[in-house]
Amino acid sequence: MASKFSKINTLWQAIGGAIFAPILVMLLIIDYFNYGYLSGYQSLLWLNLAFLFFHELEDYILNPNGFKRFFNSYSVFAIKPHKTNEPLSEKVIFTVNALAWAWAILAAVFAKQLPWLGISFLITNSLINCFSHTVLFQLSHKSYNPGLITVIFLFIPLYTAILWYTIAFSILTASGWAIGIILGIAMTLLMSSSIKSKTVK
Repeated sequence: MASKFSKINTLWQAIGGAIFAPILVMLLIIDYFNYGYLSGYQSLLWLNLAFLFFHELEDYILNPNGFKRFFNSYSVFAIKPHKTNEPLSEKVIFTVNALAWAWAILAAVFAKQLPWLGISFLITNSLINCFSHTVLFQLSHKSYNPGLITVIFLFIPLYTAILWYTIAFSILTASGWAIGIILGIAMTLLMSSSIKSKTVK
C-alpha cells in the first residue's frame, strides 16, 4: 500500500509541478493579455493552484523524500527533534495534498459565487505552509527546509496580493469574511490535529 501511494505521489507531484503549473501560468498570461475572461480575483486563485504545484515539486521531487524526512525528524509541535511513532506516511501525504488540490481548484472555479473559499484556503495554507516553513521549522532547524523557497518567493507575495485585492475591491462581504476565516481556522486545526496524532508520541 505504501509503495502504491509513493508511486502515485511521485507521479502527480512531478506532473503537477513540471507540466500542469507552467501550462496554467501560460494560460493565465494569455487570458490576461488577450481575453480577460477571468476576473482579477479568479486569476489570482488559479495562480495559487499553480504555485501549490510548484511547492509540492520542491517538497517532494526536487528534494526526494526531503520534506518527509525533515518532518519526521523535527516535530512541528514539540519544536525539538524526536522519534515518531508513525512517520509521515505516503498515504497521509496523498490525503492532505489531494484535499489541498481539490480545495484550491474549487476556490478558483467558484471564485465569483463563493469568494470566501479562496480566503479560507489562503488562511489555512498561510498557517500550515507559510508560517511553518518560515517560522516554526526554523525554531528547531535554522536552515533550509524543503518547501521554503516556494513559500518565500511564491506563496507569501501572492497571498499579500490576494489579501490586498480582496480588500481594495471589496470582494467579500462581512459574512463572507466571517465564513472564510472560520472555515480557514477550522480546517487548519483539523489538518494539524490529524497529522499530529500520527507523528507525535
